[in-house]
Amino acid sequence: MEVKVLLVLLSLAACTYAEASADPFFLNLFKRCDCRNYYTKKCVAEKEQQCQTTYRDECQTHYKEECSYEKKQHCETSYKKECSYEKKQVCETTYTEECKPSYNYEKKCKKIPHESCKYINVPKCHDVPQQHCSEYTVPKCHKVPVQSCKKVPEKKCHYVHYYVPKKESHRECQKEHKYYVTEYKTEYEEQCQTFEVPKCQTKYKEECTYEEKQHCETSYKEECSYEKKQECQTTYTEECKPSYNYEKKCKKIPHQSCHYVDVPKCHKVPQQHCSSYTVPKCHKVPEQYCTKEYKKKCHKVPYQVPVKKEKYQCVWPEYRHHHDDNKC
Repeated sequence: MEVKVLLVLLSLAACTYAEASADPFFLNLFKRCDCRNYYTKKCVAEKEQQCQTTYRDECQTHYKEECSYEKKQHCETSYKKECSYEKKQVCETTYTEECKPSYNYEKKCKKIPHESCKYINVPKCHDVPQQHCSEYTVPKCHKVPVQSCKKVPEKKCHYVHYYVPKKESHRECQKEHKYYVTEYKTEYEEQCQTFEVPKCQTKYKEECTYEEKQHCETSYKEECSYEKKQECQTTYTEECKPSYNYEKKCKKIPHQSCHYVDVPKCHKVPQQHCSSYTVPKCHKVPEQYCTKEYKKKCHKVPYQVPVKKEKYQCVWPEYRHHHDDNKC
């Protein structure tokens, strides 16, 4: 179905190719060259109305309201309550009952009054008048006559004949000129090269060295020296004397005896004992083992092939059929 529609369109386009008023869309399906519009001057006769205007004065009186503003004052009186306080004495009477025994074994009671007074603050208020005034403006207007005049036009006309240049559109198309050129087409040829690639593997071997270290321990030995120190001892002897009432009166008399003794004075002296031992220190040393492998690397090399190609050149016509009008 689509093929049939395309064939119908192509046949219609071929039929309309020869006609001067052909649709540009169908012409462009077959034409390689361009068409263009060009314009020429054409003189067209026209007439123009020329008018002359004169003016006369027409006046009218109207009234304009002019206003001036005068200031007025508006006052209002308000009252504010003001208070002062004065001292006033307030007294209160209380009663206590006092009873006395009578001869007939009854109580005789009477109420005794006690008055207590104190001063309190009593407010004394009065209204004080306060006046508040504000200014406002009042318009005072009157009408003033104003005369306004305007120019009234009077028109007189006549016709003038002349030529006006206008653009006229024309269409011209290029003509097709066929020629041949030699062009070069790039084609590719595959070229390969074999090269050697080393394949290596790294292995690690453990190597050890021995370093000497020292281990030390500290012990303490007690050393003593002797110094002389005086030690004293007090003994008492009792001495008695006869008294007047045939009693003994005794008292203790102290006797001190001293001698020197050796006192030991000791302290700890540190002594260090060290011994040597060896410690292994190991690290891995890399060793590389390589084998040979061969790889092939290919790439495409371009080369040029000459090709004869048909080309078209479009040429504009040397002479135009339409020219400018010289009447205007």
